[in-house]
Amino acid sequence: MKTENRNLTIQRHILTLATCFNRKDATISALSDLHAQTFERPVNVQHAIVDDGSNDGTAQAVAEAFPNVTVISGTGSLFWAGGMRFGWHEYARHQDFDYIFVYNDDGRFDLDALNHLLDSAPAPEVPAIVVGSFKSMDGEETTYGARLHTSTWHPFKFGEIVEPDGTVQKADTLNMNGALISRGALDKVGFLSDYFLHSNADFEYGIKLRRAGGQVLVAPRHIGRCEINPASLVSPTDATNLRAAIKMLLDPKREPIGQRFQMYRMHGGWVWPLLFISPYVTIWLHPLRRWMKGRVKA
Repeated sequence: MKTENRNLTIQRHILTLATCFNRKDATISALSDLHAQTFERPVNVQHAIVDDGSNDGTAQAVAEAFPNVTVISGTGSLFWAGGMRFGWHEYARHQDFDYIFVYNDDGRFDLDALNHLLDSAPAPEVPAIVVGSFKSMDGEETTYGARLHTSTWHPFKFGEIVEPDGTVQKADTLNMNGALISRGALDKVGFLSDYFLHSNADFEYGIKLRRAGGQVLVAPRHIGRCEINPASLVSPTDATNLRAAIKMLLDPKREPIGQRFQMYRMHGGWVWPLLFISPYVTIWLHPLRRWMKGRVKA
């Protein structure tokens, strides 16, 4: 898939937005990478970041190292999706830009990452999001990026990460570790949905954009490096007991009941009640299955 030809002499305006909490060194490193970006066309880059009550001096360090970055003070209880949405409502939506680059501050970016995403993007008025893929720090595997829907009946079954192949590919949803959202996409579906606290807001954004006729595109190559969050490799069924499983399932950084209810009701189709309740049934049955396996082995 090729993007349309555009006049490369037209200046584009990119606004970057992230939310941070108590990882000062990572935040400074990410901002350093973004301030060192190189472009093959006129580009104006504006930076904003939400500091959600960090007590490690993150806000002060950002202000000292990068006076041009707008630091937005959060409430201290926003988490990722809440922080991004807070930054959008308090600052970003009032700015004039062609694209907004949303990212996680635990990633490191190639110095032409933004230029590469911009090369892959349709015109600003086209409702599209261009996803940047990331490798592990050792470069051995792709850790974050875009995904394809893999089930004929389950609306939230997505396969492995789409591997960059040198072309602009289409996808169904994404991780927002580094993604360029067009003004047209924001006009079409807005920003992250209000009911998300932390996780899955990026997945749902891709789903709702595609349902509204927009595009989720994968940039031709990786744009940086980022390790997988260890918490994402563990599920409630890995817990040692039922109490731990319930605690993990209801963790604000996973899928609180209200958030899961809203997402499945809106995007789950006619089977959404069954899909919604399935993990709560599973964690009750899992200890029984484990006990029965033990009895059989004995």
